[in-house]
Amino acid sequence: MAFKVEVDNADDSIICREGQSVLLAMTGRSGRCIQVGCRSGGCGVCRVQVLAGSYRTGTMSLSQVDLDERSQGIALACQLYPESDLKIRTIGRLVAVLPKPSSAQKPMALSPPLRRRA
Repeated sequence: MAFKVEVDNADDSIICREGQSVLLAMTGRSGRCIQVGCRSGGCGVCRVQVLAGSYRTGTMSLSQVDLDERSQGIALACQLYPESDLKIRTIGRLVAVLPKPSSAQKPMALSPPLRRRA
């Protein structure tokens, strides 16, 4: 199964396979993408806001996405997994060329995974 992820402020969309993170789907194609950092929920450079759709998240650092932000649909694209078609807005800067991933940073405080239905 695959889901369409519309990127509102980039006037673009991607296809994300079931179980695939939004960030991985974005980096797996040519074109513009959000910044890429640690890829493990600790650095916060791939912040997005989910505007519509159902999704779940993996573990994210509370220092990057606090509980109040999570309730507003803010997540890290590296830990965002669609369960339906999504509409998102990037909060981080869009880039044309993807930087090489940095070594994983160890998060200090982690929030538990989340399942959210819109």
